[in-house]
Amino acid sequence: QAAASLVQAADTLLVAGSSLVVNSGVRLLELARRRRMPIIVVNRGITKGDSRAAVKIDAGTSETLVAMAEALLG
Repeated sequence: QAAASLVQAADTLLVAGSSLVVNSGVRLLELARRRRMPIIVVNRGITKGDSRAAVKIDAGTSETLVAMAEALLG
């Protein structure tokens, strides 16, 4: 419930470092998709969320999130 509430309150869903094999992750992804929320997936390799993602970044999570933070924070 807590995770679903966070998705409900968000503007964008960022999935990082998950292949989304676990159904609870897929349920959150579907909740975001039904809300027409932009979905960003950061993961090496294929995930169950790739076809639903507005952006798929096929790269390592740590270096990608660090680069994103540096770009946003300057």
